[in-house]
Amino acid sequence: MSPEEQAVAEASVVAAPEYWPVVPETGGARKARIPLEGRGKRGGGRVIYFWQSRAGKIFFIMVYAKGQQEDLSHGDKKAIAKIIAAIKAQEDTERPHSIRH
Repeated sequence: MSPEEQAVAEASVVAAPEYWPVVPETGGARKARIPLEGRGKRGGGRVIYFWQSRAGKIFFIMVYAKGQQEDLSHGDKKAIAKIIAAIKAQEDTERPHSIRH
């Protein structure tokens, strides 16, 4: 996938991060299918990302053309789940905690 195609794919996700389905066994990653010129949506690009709706943040994990990789393997899903767990843990440490007296 060219840098221009990657930028278009990422912009599509940013425009509607809640639109794409959550991939099972990933801890909350979503998979967007993006049409690439001359390939359509089925043969186009894939964007794997994690959307933190509360924080309004999108973390791009993988961006690839379908010809480069088919479906996510079990190992891919485990690795993505670890990445997302680390993101969530970081968010928990950054969030201010209320103090009760």
